[in-house]
Amino acid sequence: MKRCFSYIVTFLVTFFSANVFAENGSFDPVAILPGEYFPTFSCDNQVSLLTSVKEGKDSCAKGPFGKDICVEVFEKDYLQYKTSQVARLTIKKYKRKSDGVEFIAVVNSVQTPIEDSKIQFLDCNNQNNKPLTIKLMEPVGLMDFVDKDSMAAKGWTEDYVRNKMDMLFLSYKMTPGSNDIVVTLNNKEYLAKEDYEKLRSVLKSESLTLSWNGDSFDKK
Repeated sequence: MKRCFSYIVTFLVTFFSANVFAENGSFDPVAILPGEYFPTFSCDNQVSLLTSVKEGKDSCAKGPFGKDICVEVFEKDYLQYKTSQVARLTIKKYKRKSDGVEFIAVVNSVQTPIEDSKIQFLDCNNQNNKPLTIKLMEPVGLMDFVDKDSMAAKGWTEDYVRNKMDMLFLSYKMTPGSNDIVVTLNNKEYLAKEDYEKLRSVLKSESLTLSWNGDSFDKK
């Protein structure tokens, strides 16, 4: 952890000297993630690759087993890696209006071929990017996509719908131009077509938006 922090400090000093961390500059060095959040790419490798991208050089570097890890998007407060043929890691920085707390949202996505994601919120004010202790959103679950009136009309219970879905596959999408996060239900690719079409009849939608209100995310 201390080693990661030393690289972050070095990264900041180097790029500030080059005037790319001006007020209208580019991504903050909190983009450098400790090993538990980016286990396939060390801190020094992350710094080296981002330096290369900022200098207009290579946007890819060799990761474990000789596989390329590539920077796909590198903009102010937003960074996206392609970490393998089936996986991506996306980072976006936020700042709360009420208390000025800065944090980053980190989304790890895998598509094999069903897309599934995990989202984490990390504290930028902690030198090791520890998980944020402030609650930013209610967990997203299957029932967020289900119309309960339609379910009741069919005589179905929540347990029945959950059992029929079997597993839950969700993708979280962040973009540079919006602070909202779109969550998509991806069980269509997992279930047999006839089974999914039956369950689809009680869905409100196959996606929902986590709308950023300046301090937390509201489900819409």
